Amino acid sequence: MGRDGCEDRSHLIHCEDKECGAGRFKCRNSFCIDKDQLCDNNPDCFINFTDEDNCSYACPLDNKVCTCVEAKMLCDDLGLKELPLTNPHERISEFHWAGNAFRSSISPTSFNASHYDALTMLDLSRNGMTSIPGGLFGSLWRLTYLNLANNSIHRLHNRSLAGLKNLRQLFLQGNKIQRLDSGVFMDLGQLPTLDLSHQNLTSLEINTFVGLRSLKLLNVSGNQLSYLQNGAFNGLDGLLTLDLSHNSLVLIHTNVFYSLPSLALLYTDEFRFCCLASGVDQCYPEGDEFSSCEDLMSNIVLRLCIWVLGLIASVGNGLVIVWRARNPRASKVHSFLITNLAVGDLVMGVYLVIIATVDAHYRGVYSLHDAQWRSSWLCNLAGFFAMFSSELSVMTLTVITLDRLCCIIFPLKIRRLGVKGAFGVMAFVWLVVFVIAFIPLSGLPSFGNFYGRSPVCLALPLTPARPPGWEYSVSVFLVLNFLSLVLIALSYVWMFLVARKTRTAVRSRESKGDSAMARRMTLIVLTDLLCWIPIVAIGFASMAGMHPSNQVYAWIAVFILPINSAINPVLYTISTAPFIGHVTNRARYFRKSFMNSFNADTKNSFIDDRTVQSFMTDRRPSRRGETILYSTKRDKTTGKPFPPRTAHPNHHHHHNNLHHHSNNHRLQGRVELMRLKSLRVAGPSYSIANSNEV
Repeated sequence: MGRDGCEDRSHLIHCEDKECGAGRFKCRNSFCIDKDQLCDNNPDCFINFTDEDNCSYACPLDNKVCTCVEAKMLCDDLGLKELPLTNPHERISEFHWAGNAFRSSISPTSFNASHYDALTMLDLSRNGMTSIPGGLFGSLWRLTYLNLANNSIHRLHNRSLAGLKNLRQLFLQGNKIQRLDSGVFMDLGQLPTLDLSHQNLTSLEINTFVGLRSLKLLNVSGNQLSYLQNGAFNGLDGLLTLDLSHNSLVLIHTNVFYSLPSLALLYTDEFRFCCLASGVDQCYPEGDEFSSCEDLMSNIVLRLCIWVLGLIASVGNGLVIVWRARNPRASKVHSFLITNLAVGDLVMGVYLVIIATVDAHYRGVYSLHDAQWRSSWLCNLAGFFAMFSSELSVMTLTVITLDRLCCIIFPLKIRRLGVKGAFGVMAFVWLVVFVIAFIPLSGLPSFGNFYGRSPVCLALPLTPARPPGWEYSVSVFLVLNFLSLVLIALSYVWMFLVARKTRTAVRSRESKGDSAMARRMTLIVLTDLLCWIPIVAIGFASMAGMHPSNQVYAWIAVFILPINSAINPVLYTISTAPFIGHVTNRARYFRKSFMNSFNADTKNSFIDDRTVQSFMTDRRPSRRGETILYSTKRDKTTGKPFPPRTAHPNHHHHHNNLHHHSNNHRLQGRVELMRLKSLRVAGPSYSIANSNEV
């Protein structure tokens, strides 16, 4: 009978490079055996016994309800209600007991047996535990991994974790912990990370984390913390990262971060809390585009601009409204539409003054009042004013453009907008704009704090962020305004082409007046287009993922957006000849009144140019055929005026004829001058059909 190999098995030596076929198992650096020889309690790999490694068996020995592999006891998700405790002969170092129901069987003495001191890993997650008895882990001094996640633990007492001197990993997430006693982590001196996220913590007591001298990362996000008192983080001298985000923090003690000298990264919900951790290298969220820890408007240039633009817009547009109301000779439709535009720009001026005043009020301490200001009724009112003003201006310019388009392109086919029609159109525009600006204040949950998303109470969609209500902001500021701007631009291109064709055919004085008026109105619309085009362009770019710099956002929101409100009254009223002439006449009136007040002979009286001229040439009929000539000259000795002279109609007849002819020329000149002045005061014409007004 033949033999399969050497009796001393020397033929199995030097088989390191032997390749095993299908259904075979290669012993470590040795020969091959059949797979059915694995884990048969017979060491077939006689050199290193690898065929018996990692073999599972039923355990513990008393009831054999779990599976053991080497030194691991696997009892996950078996629905056990009693702890499968081992005896001293089983040297188990890892207990995997997740997904059972041990909450009623765990007692302070569950792990007191001496043979449990070899335990290094314990998983008690998903067991419905509501508390941890004091001293439960007292004998587990070798334990390095403890998983208590996804239970229903509501409190950790000061001895709940006692004895875990070598613990490296602790998992508590997914519980309902409401309170942590002081000193609860006293024995956890080797723990590098602690995750307490998504609990129900409402406060942190003084010295809560004392003992965690090796802790580098602390996560308490997703809780209900509203206040952090001084001393809450005592004992964390080596902490590098702290996450306080997604809490309900309202107030933090000013010295709370002084006990964290090594802190390098801090996560909070509001930038104002970063102001209390001035020594931290990185703090999130970063500051916004406008404010700093001290001021609402951190840029001194923007701070000055918002005051200047606010005052100019308020005073200038208020002056325009008064001027238009007291100037009945101007075109009524044109003046009415311009007055509506001035009202919209005046509201923007009020908004700017509100922001500038709040900035001055909170100067130096703004970070302490940031949340209060953003959620206040005044911020919501300011945001309402900003959106109302911007949309009213855009829609009013659209109405003006369409009316001009109809008058120029279709002068005979479409009836020109009358006073009643203008009132009806603008009433509808006011209603639409009011509804657009008021909807974010209706209390719908999809809007959140719509206007309070920035310190200046603006909801411009100029960043890739998607805060509550961003869809509404995009639809109003980008889509609606973009369509209006496209309509305005195309209308003026059309009007320009038509005017270019007809310019050579009409060279009258009326066409020149209409051209000047058209240039002025075109300039008004062009400046508004130049201001809105970058806003719309950057808004669409941010929707595509581009993030404009903070400085660009700040300048657009505080300078470019409201600058039209300050420029418009200058363009369509203050810079016009009638307004300048009126102001000049009033200035001359007051100058002469001031000068005459120092004249002793004319004290308590006032004589203007017309009175002087009429007095010098007053011709009152005395008797039939006679004229009494009065003189303003006085006798140098007596100071009295010379007596009047009587001129007979037949006396010096030829001289009187020449004098009468000269007076007629002067009278005609005065009439012409008065007519020109009345034309200047009447203001610029609005339509080409009414060209007698400049």
